[in-house]
Amino acid sequence: MLKLEECFKKVIIYFNEEHMFICPHQPVLNEAGEFQNFLDDGPVLELKRNITIEELQNAIFETLEKSNLYILSQRPKRLGIERHLKVRSYKAATKDKSLISLGYSPDESIEYRIIAYRKENSLVYLKEKELLIKQEDAMQDNQLAKTVIEFMELLRNK
Repeated sequence: MLKLEECFKKVIIYFNEEHMFICPHQPVLNEAGEFQNFLDDGPVLELKRNITIEELQNAIFETLEKSNLYILSQRPKRLGIERHLKVRSYKAATKDKSLISLGYSPDESIEYRIIAYRKENSLVYLKEKELLIKQEDAMQDNQLAKTVIEFMELLRNK
């Protein structure tokens, strides 16, 4: 049986020039009760792009705490980002947005995995850059948030 406390904790950060949308993810099981995927479900945190590094770091950790709170038995009809933006499709929700994935496995040697994805077409994102940051380094001087901003700039310039 899947144990929530052993699951990878993950958030997706969708962003455009004006806003960031930080979305918690929950594990999804298939009909046989096996892990299938993580999906964006739960309260989306919407922020202006001009927030401070400290505010972004706090927002990331706040949203990570909202990941893995429950198990989904099936894919929701609409993902969290779709519900938050009051649109009916993933294509509409992500129309003008880039994407960064951020997460970690809750074991003794926590490393945050940050991945920048370049938008290929209206529904497909391709991995552009990936970085692992040890927990102690991520906490020092808000390095986790600084890396997210660096990845946002990388994607903006593509």
